[in-house]
Amino acid sequence: MCSNRRFEGESKVIGEGTQMSAAILLAGMLLSVDGQPIDQAVRRGLEMYEAVDFRGARSVIVQALKNPDLSRGDTVAALGCLARVYAVLEQDSLARETFIKVLSIEPEHAVGDHESRRIAKAWEAARETLRAHEENPQPAAVSPPQAILPLPTGSPSSAQPTQPVRLMMNEGLPVHAPTTALDTEPEEQLVVENPPSGWEQWHWWIAAAVGVVAASVGVGLWWNYHEQSTKGHLTQPRPDVKVQLP
Repeated sequence: MCSNRRFEGESKVIGEGTQMSAAILLAGMLLSVDGQPIDQAVRRGLEMYEAVDFRGARSVIVQALKNPDLSRGDTVAALGCLARVYAVLEQDSLARETFIKVLSIEPEHAVGDHESRRIAKAWEAARETLRAHEENPQPAAVSPPQAILPLPTGSPSSAQPTQPVRLMMNEGLPVHAPTTALDTEPEEQLVVENPPSGWEQWHWWIAAAVGVVAASVGVGLWWNYHEQSTKGHLTQPRPDVKVQLP
């Protein structure tokens, strides 16, 4: 069975890494009362705790506490040991909650009337410990650091003002920003032609007009030449025809 000497030595070691040293000491006092636990599961859990098998003791005792017929003495012993296991595993919040359950049991009925005075003293010490803990609560855990990563240059969104992307670091695991359409679709190249100037709009019309005039002049010259050729051909006398004058 657990002894006070072990509890005192262990509380010094546990006290270095946990703020539940006073609660652990009280749980040890509750476990060190005279008399053996009747429930076999609780006894086995205590033996596993003595063998430094804290996780095994936690599993066995949690199952033992599910027994609705567990006596008050066994319940106090199991809860006290479970609170110590949680503290060893540095689960201070669970250790404190379990320790409060120990205090919820009436001390005069915990392990018998012949131990009521001893447990009453531990009860008062526990109240002082919890009162001091509530008056000076520990600061809340610091949230994980945040990393601010700007958007890479040359991305489709670089034309807009750069907005930093906040990523929460979760235990060193890489965290990716939400995927958007800009990240997945290729950038579309848009080619916009410059509008034609005034000269570019009119030079086509001027060229067309010059072409029409040149064609008209050419047709006129050709037609004049054709008329002259035809008229000369009709008026010129044939050499083999004799013209007789009256």
